[in-house]
Amino acid sequence: MRTCSTLVLLAALSLLPASSALSADDPQTAEQTAEEAKQARIDEYIKKKEARQAEKDAGKTAPAKEEKEKKQKKEQAAGAEQEKDGSGWFSRRKARRTEGTAQASGTRRSKRSARGTPGAQATGSRRDAGQILDRLRNSSIMNDETGRAHMAIMDQGATPIEMAAFGSYLAEEGYLPASVTMYKSATRAAPDNPTLWLNLGTAQMRFNQVAEAGQSFQKAIRLDPNNAKAHYNLGAVYARSDYDRAIKEFATALTLDPTLGDPKINPQAANNDLLVPVKMMLYQSQEGSVALPMVPVEGERAASR
Repeated sequence: MRTCSTLVLLAALSLLPASSALSADDPQTAEQTAEEAKQARIDEYIKKKEARQAEKDAGKTAPAKEEKEKKQKKEQAAGAEQEKDGSGWFSRRKARRTEGTAQASGTRRSKRSARGTPGAQATGSRRDAGQILDRLRNSSIMNDETGRAHMAIMDQGATPIEMAAFGSYLAEEGYLPASVTMYKSATRAAPDNPTLWLNLGTAQMRFNQVAEAGQSFQKAIRLDPNNAKAHYNLGAVYARSDYDRAIKEFATALTLDPTLGDPKINPQAANNDLLVPVKMMLYQSQEGSVALPMVPVEGERAASR
């Protein structure tokens, strides 16, 4: 019995080294075991890192979200307060800009209205006259007694008629730009005087301002439709480009004042070739025909006897 047990024990001991040797001597199994252990450690590290990052992100997100909500509530409250009392900075600025724009517009309208008043026109006339005087003080006009007299009147404050008289004197002396300016001042001071507009147009014609002269003559005609000289001078303007309208104006002028066709009274008529057909046209309208009268027949004479 004891012998049997001993043999069994020896057999078991003989098997133990063989099993251990198999496990230690298998390189593939050892490498696989090491790789699995390494991967397990890596997976554990990644899980721990992700857990820490999640905790960190959760700690940051909550305060940031809370701060954003507080800021939005604060802005909404400020906007509601501005809308309620209109005292916000932007509201006050907008109100000031609107008020300033309205005041500026009103000022510009006031200035435009003031320029259209008779007082403003008179002021402009005096200013223009003053500029003329400044230019003429050192001119040859001061050597002429009549020129000095006009200058003295202007220094004292001239009326529109006195301005016109000075303008006519300047035109005769060859100071055409000054004459035009002086007559413009006169027409601004007395815009309802057709003679001033007629003479302004005449000065402009002499200064070769033909278009401006036509406008001045038209203004004179609107103020006085029976102004024969204004019609005649307007015809002279049209004669440069529109013969039909020129003949019409000349015909109106001679109808109103036939003496304008007489060179003895109107020296310009001698150089006006358009007056010939105008006179013929007027004669035809007055006499009914431009043909010679009928010649009596012998039989009519006998019958009349």
